[in-house]
Amino acid sequence: AELAYLKNIEDGKYDFLQVAAAETPCELEFYIPAVNGVAVTGLNSTGGSLVEYFADHLAGLASTYRAKEGEPDRFQVIVHKVPGLPIDTIVEQRNIADQVAAIKMDVEGHEAPALRGAAKLISRQLPMVMIEEANRNPGVVEVMRAHGYDHYELREGKFVMVNEYSWANDGYWLHPQRLDF
Repeated sequence: AELAYLKNIEDGKYDFLQVAAAETPCELEFYIPAVNGVAVTGLNSTGGSLVEYFADHLAGLASTYRAKEGEPDRFQVIVHKVPGLPIDTIVEQRNIADQVAAIKMDVEGHEAPALRGAAKLISRQLPMVMIEEANRNPGVVEVMRAHGYDHYELREGKFVMVNEYSWANDGYWLHPQRLDF
């Protein structure tokens, strides 16, 4: 409802699809943690694993999303299925490939398959790609290096190439042909 509202107040400048970015057309299962009956949708994942730091984080959310008086804390995982499409398919159907200058991606560990589904767009347009987890996802590194991209961090307002393992929240992948900033 919020996206439709934004689209309407901006005279159609924006558009949206309710699909997940994927490598091929598919149906993806998203795992949504819920704490005391409240879905914590910002922590969606396409993976079914619960690593220790994530479990600790969820347990800490019990103080934010409190159980009803006298009831124990409840933790559950909601499975939600959504259609998935390659980004290449979406931009081709909408005829907007030549308008894409940058891609911002935060898809909770699903970045590499989503990027593989954007192979045509990335190789033709050479957009800047901003990805959560910087260069810590080996699949992302493989995809971006295959397209000739280098990894950068934003430090004091300037892009700095970083080849070593980065602890930055977000990383930027830039193609040498687009270093005109």
